[in-house]
Amino acid sequence: MPSQIVFTIQDESSVRSNVSIDVPDGLTVEDYTTFANAAATQIAAITAGQILGASLSLDLVLSGAPFPAAKPYSRVEKKALFILTTENGFRKRMSVPALNDHVPPPNNIVNRGGSLNLSLDPGPGGFSDLLVNGDGTVEPTDSRGENLVSLITARKYFGRDRGRTRRKL
Repeated sequence: MPSQIVFTIQDESSVRSNVSIDVPDGLTVEDYTTFANAAATQIAAITAGQILGASLSLDLVLSGAPFPAAKPYSRVEKKALFILTTENGFRKRMSVPALNDHVPPPNNIVNRGGSLNLSLDPGPGGFSDLLVNGDGTVEPTDSRGENLVSLITARKYFGRDRGRTRRKL
């Protein structure tokens, strides 16, 4: 899969949307930045909105791949929601789609009442610890670049299905 340069555009009502351009892998950050600046000039000539910035999305080779296929009961609108706080008290929400709530005790991911089982590593406990403490190289942040310092809550959450198409039987 190619990498992507993603431009964020905001309209007069502060609603944001994105323009994504696929680009080849293997270039330098300087090459991507040069192209992004040229593309931003062209996009600015087309849009009435404000270009807020651009980001680079790189495909990474994951050591655990290939991962298992989706389970037949998986639904992306069923989520594991993590709410964390930053060093300056801001909140960061993050969700993992297609929550697996079909695991029986003692390794159940979802406890009674909908909270996530934070004793599981790998699982909700290991993931929340990774978000707060990093892996020794990367320490996750919020969109302002503030370090995540503590977990407020981790629970089951139902989100929008974003236009899921269901097959007729």
